[in-house]
Amino acid sequence: MRIRRSVVVFDGLFDAPAIANSGLLPPTRIGVPPSRDKYGREDLPPKLLSYQNSFENTSEIRRETALPQLWRAITQAGGLGLSDDPSAQDLLNVWSDIRALQASTIGLAQASWQSVYLQARKALTPHASTPTGELLPPYFAAMVEKEPHRAALKTLWRQMLAAKVDAPEAITAHDLLDLAMWRRLWSNKPKNTSPATFSAHETMVRNLLVRHAPIQREPRQLVTNAWARLSTAVQADLAAIRKPAVKGFLRPFEINSEWLDTLNLDPTQRAQVDIGLEAASKPVEIPPAPTPNPAKTAWQEFRKAAEAESFGTFGIGPVETQALQDNRSPAGIDRLWAIEVSERISKQSQRAKFYMALGRLDRIVEHPVLAHLLYGQKIGALPDLRKRGAVSLPHHMDRDLKECYAALGFSKSYCREARSTVCKLLTVAAQQDQRIDTIEQALSQAEELAPDAATLKKAKKVQRNLARYSGLKPTV
Repeated sequence: MRIRRSVVVFDGLFDAPAIANSGLLPPTRIGVPPSRDKYGREDLPPKLLSYQNSFENTSEIRRETALPQLWRAITQAGGLGLSDDPSAQDLLNVWSDIRALQASTIGLAQASWQSVYLQARKALTPHASTPTGELLPPYFAAMVEKEPHRAALKTLWRQMLAAKVDAPEAITAHDLLDLAMWRRLWSNKPKNTSPATFSAHETMVRNLLVRHAPIQREPRQLVTNAWARLSTAVQADLAAIRKPAVKGFLRPFEINSEWLDTLNLDPTQRAQVDIGLEAASKPVEIPPAPTPNPAKTAWQEFRKAAEAESFGTFGIGPVETQALQDNRSPAGIDRLWAIEVSERISKQSQRAKFYMALGRLDRIVEHPVLAHLLYGQKIGALPDLRKRGAVSLPHHMDRDLKECYAALGFSKSYCREARSTVCKLLTVAAQQDQRIDTIEQALSQAEELAPDAATLKKAKKVQRNLARYSGLKPTV
């Protein structure tokens, strides 16, 4: 208000003849300052004012200064060739010029200016007459499973608009995964995106689209397979260009002289590459796309359902990998299969990961929503191959034995003997494919499970000690 009042007083000097004729004043008055509302905003043209009001009414967080500050920067820069009442599409058409404006034009820091034009674009996008990269079409929005997917799909959508794809709103996942189309969309990185981000978005989008077009082979797989099918000698000749070619989704027979010129190869390399390309000049026959694997589809459905129920599926990969090798779905694995797999895994570290993955699946078996996707009964502990088949004592049994022998005043050596005895019974039960859930159940079958008379005698003693311990417990 102090500046506005000063302008009025300064213009009043023109009314004093002595001062007006002194030559000290500018040729014309400054004029009436622009009118502002209670937020200090300059008047917006009618269309921009309607966009601003719409944005403020629908935004969860009030952002009332985005469009006014943007319009002020545009007017300070001479209008950028826009009309006095531009539409949203008019502004978006010159958006690259708007982004190039200096923040100092309106007295803002660069970070604040970036916030202004991002908020302003959000306000303008819904009113644009042609598609923009900020608003995903419905069929892309339906693919979003996690927030990173949204950013990756926006990158794809912007690439589609930049490439001027025909009818982008109607194109299917199958059409997008066509190799020629994919090369057209991902060969040229936009300037405002880092190479790492662009590559990550390409991989993420490709995996998303493949799930919505399961018959379609991945475009990158088509390229890598074409290179892999070359003879060893030809691969050696083309080693200098293979990596950039795969990055650009080019198969050997699709490489031309114009593309090679961009690599700036030395004459020796170029001659060697020409020899290799001559040998690989015939197009590679592409085998028909494989039919979907029912077992793999079942595992994908299980993972998706588990994540929907807030069950993390991280760590079940070792079981899934072995099951897919045997063409088994999550409902098609059982204890006998798990024992067979554990015996054929040679490395102890891999076997341990397999055991932990089975434990994670066992914890999901009884879930009411997910049970129908998995095997019927828990697989349980498997024979520990490090102990010549001896089964480790489950945690709850180990805890109960320790509590029992501590309460009865026995030494730790007696407790270790009791644990070893129960382990022997559990090992025989596992070899006979019998399910044992409690210590009492194991001891009650000691006559059938004990491998020798000494073990049977010790089992009877453990059973008597458990009975004494039960008598000491207070009854409720």
